[in-house]
Amino acid sequence: MITRIIAQLDEWTHLIGKRIHQWDLALLEAISDNPTLRRFPFMWIILTFLGDGYIWAIISAALLLFGRPIDQIYVSIGLSITAVNIVIFRSLKLLFKRARPVYVPISSRALSIDQFSFPSGHTCAAFGLAFIFAFFYPLFIVQVTVYTVAILIGLSRIYVKEHYPSDVIFGALLGPAISVLFLPVSMRVFM
Repeated sequence: MITRIIAQLDEWTHLIGKRIHQWDLALLEAISDNPTLRRFPFMWIILTFLGDGYIWAIISAALLLFGRPIDQIYVSIGLSITAVNIVIFRSLKLLFKRARPVYVPISSRALSIDQFSFPSGHTCAAFGLAFIFAFFYPLFIVQVTVYTVAILIGLSRIYVKEHYPSDVIFGALLGPAISVLFLPVSMRVFM
């Protein structure tokens, strides 16, 4: 009886995984071949490179140099939570070992990223930091800006075919979840 239940669960899991992968492939192609998005290929490449952390580093540097003393504390909190985010999403990548949609040959770019796809680290970090910025700077324009940047970074990861849509969706959910969980701890440490 138990063996039959386990076999049925395994069959359902395989079927669900197969359907998600089919959906991922179809949406990946729809996004990367979209005529409107293809008008701006250079923009998507820039966004994916900014997602390496450059955009957040620029904003953090500006806050450290020109901000108030409290802004320095907010940057420290954001950096600590990002470090936790990186440890968690890299651990998940090693656990799941999902191959990227398109093989990334060994190059300077490939050395800076890992070979696994699930979850999207760029998206996880972008949405995690967007949550932190929106929490500490609850102005509508700030919230719209940081979440728009996070969405565009996630979309760029699909456009350049380094991630499947489900990698990006999971990263967009994981980043803020980690931020919510670790924000109280970081606030105790830095405030």
